Amino acid sequence: WNRLLLCTMSAADAHKTMIMCMFGGLGLIIGQDGGYVSPSTLEKLIPILRENYNDNPYHNFSHVVDVTHCVFRLIKLIDDSVYFSPLDKLCLMFSALHHDLQHPGVSNQFLINTRHNLATTYNDLRCDCSLNTCCS
Repeated sequence: WNRLLLCTMSAADAHKTMIMCMFGGLGLIIGQDGGYVSPSTLEKLIPILRENYNDNPYHNFSHVVDVTHCVFRLIKLIDDSVYFSPLDKLCLMFSALHHDLQHPGVSNQFLINTRHNLATTYNDLRCDCSLNTCCS
């Protein structure tokens, strides 16, 4: 992607552009060979995901784009046609996009120590991950 162009965009638009490019770069967008997701569906999903990430210092949507890019690069660096089916790639990319959905921005131990409702809801077992699984 064009870094100079991204610098002129809002964070939301830059994130959307990067995610669209990554999905396109893996051939996951319908209209390419064997795509799985339509551009309009992905364009609608990205703002919904963004809205459901909390605005905390680390587990925020910028972190999601960073992790998604890492997954994208790993897929590209490995001979992706040998090791990953198109469906595998789609699952990995969607997992990266959802991996910290609604993360509270504090550790599990903090949630347990403060008797946060997430800790009691999930019986002190990986509270932040259980919430993420539930929300995804």
